[in-house]
Amino acid sequence: MLGFLLFCVFFTTGVSPSQGETVYLTTLGGLAFHKVRVSGEMTNFNVKATCEGLGMGYPCFFRGGDGCSNSRHYSPDCVAFDTVSSNCYTFSVIAYEVGVNRCAQVRTRGTARSWMTCSCTCNAVTLYLQVCPGAGSWNCPELDDVFLYRRHWRSGDGAYGIDHQTSDIVSGEGQFDLWALCTDVDECTSSPCLGGGTCVDQIGSYKCNCPKGTAGDRCEAVVDGGSCYKFAATPASHVSAEKACRAEGGHLAVVRDAGKQRFLSNHIPAGNSDSHWIGTKVTSDKLIFSDQPSVFDEVAGLDWAEDSPGMPCALCVLMDSGDSHRAKTTSCMEQHSYICQSETTPCDHNVCMNGGNCSACFGGTDTVCACPAGFDGTFCENPVALQWCSVASCPQGWTCDDQLTHFLCIEPGTRTGSAYQCSSASCPSDMYCKEEGRASFSCWSR
Repeated sequence: MLGFLLFCVFFTTGVSPSQGETVYLTTLGGLAFHKVRVSGEMTNFNVKATCEGLGMGYPCFFRGGDGCSNSRHYSPDCVAFDTVSSNCYTFSVIAYEVGVNRCAQVRTRGTARSWMTCSCTCNAVTLYLQVCPGAGSWNCPELDDVFLYRRHWRSGDGAYGIDHQTSDIVSGEGQFDLWALCTDVDECTSSPCLGGGTCVDQIGSYKCNCPKGTAGDRCEAVVDGGSCYKFAATPASHVSAEKACRAEGGHLAVVRDAGKQRFLSNHIPAGNSDSHWIGTKVTSDKLIFSDQPSVFDEVAGLDWAEDSPGMPCALCVLMDSGDSHRAKTTSCMEQHSYICQSETTPCDHNVCMNGGNCSACFGGTDTVCACPAGFDGTFCENPVALQWCSVASCPQGWTCDDQLTHFLCIEPGTRTGSAYQCSSASCPSDMYCKEEGRASFSCWSR
């Protein structure tokens, strides 16, 4: 009975592998290679399903690029990639890159040369074995228990895998809960972020960290005062551009002065050399702006073609890219890029962190966080060390110490007598004073 109880305790406390666990290996041909934990038997079907379930691709036994697409070793559904190597075997190419990276990490302790001859000269035999993967992919420890998709190489549906301990290749049949080799496109290579945003690659997607004054998934909206502006690169007629802006909860940008004109000109995304429609029309005797009733509103009840009705004496205004983005009138039928505008409103739900104030524009699809001192980021999530001491001063002879959200004034040595007491003169007018003991005080933003 005791033996049975002990067996039950051992069985129920076992820890199963974490399905979907992902480990980065290397990057080749613009693809990031990961090994991903599989749940279940290591079949071709499960390898493929595991990769695709995370929005990733899966490579074949042959890598597909540069003529390496033999039908016995490569399937058109597999991810193809090119390398400088003529080697067609996916595992060998990956092992080469991983091995080179490891050898490079110990150059200070030895000399790294050709991987294929494994000629890393290291100070110890054990280090040599750990760093140099040898002449076969099965000698690369990072690929131990990793399987890739390979059809028809043996009977059944077992994937093609590596066993580092036995220095051999294995079938996935009868193997469970090991690793699949998957690939992920580096979405940041296409530079999707606008407005100076920083791209962060994620599995199956990317994230743009937007600088202050920009908003949107791609930092495509800029903020000025109480308005957001988006720059649309798809050419359209003036009427179609206005419709597109209205569909997003805004209107064509209203530009009434040269200052606003210069602001918008300076924020047109790099690479867009087209002229941009703004929300102004010229009729025979007046200007009509897009935030006021339009001449087209009077005939809205009719079923007009997309660019009708046309008015013989009406012209539309654009910022001319060929003339320093000066305002120019032209036919409203021409196709150009355009600028949309939306007024900001308070967010339904404040998504800003650390006390940031949230505003929304374009129907709530874009949010803007006004961050307090000491924080930045799209959602005020990043703490920033401010240089308080460069703009504030402590009493004569005291030491100023910058902190993340405030600064300290510290009296050198040991203060004698009564403890320091805050006064209206202790801190700048936009900060408040906090006593920190007998020999120091701090100033904080209000």
